[in-house]
Amino acid sequence: MGASTLGTPEIKPATAKAPAVRSDPVRRPTDGMRPNSMNLRNADDRRWYVWVNKTSPELGPDYYADMGYEVEHYKKGGVNCIGGSSVRSEGDVIERRGAVLMSCTSERHEEILKYGPDGNTGQELANLYEKQIVREEAAWPNVQGLEPRHVRVHNETTPLEPED
Repeated sequence: MGASTLGTPEIKPATAKAPAVRSDPVRRPTDGMRPNSMNLRNADDRRWYVWVNKTSPELGPDYYADMGYEVEHYKKGGVNCIGGSSVRSEGDVIERRGAVLMSCTSERHEEILKYGPDGNTGQELANLYEKQIVREEAAWPNVQGLEPRHVRVHNETTPLEPED
């Protein structure tokens, strides 16, 4: 009987193959639309514009209308998006890719930023809260240059535990 060849791989001589040439498509944004197609033309500098998702239950057109935004309608020579739109005739709502164009006055936009849409939030309140935060540099004035592991801190709410 001869030697068994079961389980022994057959060794073939190496053959040189031409490297594969990649043929990638031209790069585009992931959603398939041009990056500037939602930009506006003929926008009024005195207004603040937003594209609002028509189907969003939380942040849809009703939410923005409650803040004072108005739906924009097409008029000749008025605001429109660069990438075209579903506008067919005068008075149609300006829509693009599932969003509707809404706007408010620049003054109202600044008011929303400063005080919030409800008057109880916004940057003014955030600034007030930030002033109340104890800064690390204010809390550690005499230990500059020391790492926290070298300093033991206690206060009235955390009693100092006895060291063993």
